[in-house]
Amino acid sequence: MKVLALVTVLAAVWFGWQWWSAATNGDLAYAQARDSVLAAGQRQVITLNTLDYRSAEEGLTQWQRVSTGDLLDELTRNHDSDLRTTQSTRTTTTAKVLGAAVSRLDLRAGTADVLVAVEVTATPEGGKPSVRRSRLDAALTKAGDDWKVRAVQAIGVSG
Repeated sequence: MKVLALVTVLAAVWFGWQWWSAATNGDLAYAQARDSVLAAGQRQVITLNTLDYRSAEEGLTQWQRVSTGDLLDELTRNHDSDLRTTQSTRTTTTAKVLGAAVSRLDLRAGTADVLVAVEVTATPEGGKPSVRRSRLDAALTKAGDDWKVRAVQAIGVSG
């Protein structure tokens, strides 16, 4: 009976130490940050590739909310022309992520790159939808508590 009690206490100490070690490990914090960046990057790529001509003003404002830096400047500068173009083409685009990964994360600098494979479906009013698949490199910057996109670049595939 004493041996069983001793084994139980040793097991509890061992597992408690393992739990504490994992909870206070810097690798855990980094992994959680990476997961947060990945989720933000995917959401924002979807936002930046989704637009309904019937609510174009709201959609373009959403684009600006998830952007920062040069991308935000460009979207702000082109807002009126993007609005006119979207409303005149009478097209709706929707996006979905096919796959994504964080390729770089620098927590001290507050920067990250997320590679995203995205499928965008464009449907003109009364027309048939067309599908386009792209691979994008989204550069993100930490802005307060949020990660925002500062640049997006299409990635070519060789071979």
